Amino acid sequence: PPPSSPSPSPSSPKRQRLANARRRAVSRSLAARLSFIENASLTYRCVAPTPVWFAYFASRSTFGGAFAGCYLLFKARATYERVVAAIAAWRAMARAHDGHGARASPADVAEAGDRCAICQESFDDPV
Repeated sequence: PPPSSPSPSPSSPKRQRLANARRRAVSRSLAARLSFIENASLTYRCVAPTPVWFAYFASRSTFGGAFAGCYLLFKARATYERVVAAIAAWRAMARAHDGHGARASPADVAEAGDRCAICQESFDDPV
C-alpha cells in the first residue's frame, strides 16, 4: 500500500475557518468604510460646482432664469440620490462593525442561568 500522508491535526481546519472568518469580517468592514468614503466624495463632487454653473446659466440669454431653474431642479434630484446613497453606505458601515450578534435580553440571561455557556463566567455584559 502507498504511504499515507500525515493527516492534519483536528484543530487546523477549525483554525483555518476562524482565520478566514476574521479576514472576511475585516474585508467587509473595510469595504463598507471605503464605500461610504466614495459616496461622500461623490456627493461633494455633485454639490461643489452648483453655484458656479447656476451663475453661468442665470447670466446667459433671456431664458437664463429658466435654464438656471431647470439646472437647479435636475441638480437637486441628483444631490438627493447621492445623499441617500451616502446615508445607506453610512448605515452599512455601522452594521459591518457589529459582527457578534445581538445583546442578550434579561429573559435570555435568566434562561441561561446567569452563566455564560462557553466560559462559565458571570453573564454581566455579553458582547
